[in-house]
Amino acid sequence: MTTCVTCAPERTENLEHTEATYRPAADVIELEGAYRIEVELPGVKKENVDLDLKEDALTVRATVEPRPLEGTVRLRGYGVGNFERTFRLGKKVNREGIRAELAHGLLTLHLPKTVAAQPRKIEIV
Repeated sequence: MTTCVTCAPERTENLEHTEATYRPAADVIELEGAYRIEVELPGVKKENVDLDLKEDALTVRATVEPRPLEGTVRLRGYGVGNFERTFRLGKKVNREGIRAELAHGLLTLHLPKTVAAQPRKIEIV
């Protein structure tokens, strides 16, 4: 059995708790009129996700609840604890239009661009 090291989340010990804090994998995609951020949050329920926008920082926090396991655990690669990742937003993002959805362990953030940042055609008169 091979374990992909590059697929493992970065892990740091949280000094205040015995649980771990993981930095989830994420993709940032630029579209014509928006940005899309996809964040992997395996095992996280919608009610355990917190999105916080302060100035230019959008922080995603989530908690995975413990799950019962039957039998003897031989390999444990799926951790229980917290996820946290912060994204810096530039002036091109329309903060009022940000929306989020969570499905199948993937949090998708839609960040529309400001009108000034969107490409447009200029008509010749």
